[in-house]
Amino acid sequence: MAYDSNYSRLKSLSYPNGLTLAYSYDDFGYQTQIKNAATGYIYEQVTATDAFGHAVTTLKNNGTLTETRSYDGTSGQLDMIGVVTQAGVNVHDIAYTYGNFGNLAQQTVTYDNGAKSSIETYSYDALHRLTQSTRSFNGISHSEPAITYSYDAVGNLTSKSDFASLYVYGDASRSDANAGPNAVRSIVKPDSSLAFYSYDANGNLLQGGGNTLTYNA
Repeated sequence: MAYDSNYSRLKSLSYPNGLTLAYSYDDFGYQTQIKNAATGYIYEQVTATDAFGHAVTTLKNNGTLTETRSYDGTSGQLDMIGVVTQAGVNVHDIAYTYGNFGNLAQQTVTYDNGAKSSIETYSYDALHRLTQSTRSFNGISHSEPAITYSYDAVGNLTSKSDFASLYVYGDASRSDANAGPNAVRSIVKPDSSLAFYSYDANGNLLQGGGNTLTYNA
């Protein structure tokens, strides 16, 4: 990864397969473009924003798809994402609804011109922490179990039913590559296998989930 010298904004990102992405920004610091640095293929180009800097119209897939977004006029929360082809064929629409406290309550994805859809609903506890998500389908022969979440007394996630049955956190000593009581040290996966995480003295993640990370000054 490379960053610009003035604002530390991401300018390029290189992957092990040789792909390098280049990022561009407008005068206000908003990201406007992502492209293949070698070929010039444009993955994303923001062409219109609203008064708050939200992306309203974006060209994707080298201009073959147009994405439009709308936002709530009061809260600024995202209401709808729609994607169409150059021929005007609808690819999909995603609609978002929110609860009284601004928590995401439902996400509805429709495609095949509305013939198929998936509806994901979210439940929260009294502290506005996500406790369950469920997904139902229309026009699709598919079903999924609900995903449940649990937390400890200080708000750390202790289980996520589709990913880990147990999360173990560090302690205040911050010794032995742990980053304190809110940084996960290990997880137990549904197949009972373990994954471990380690951190540097500043709390930056160094290893975890099969990845190794390094940082600049």
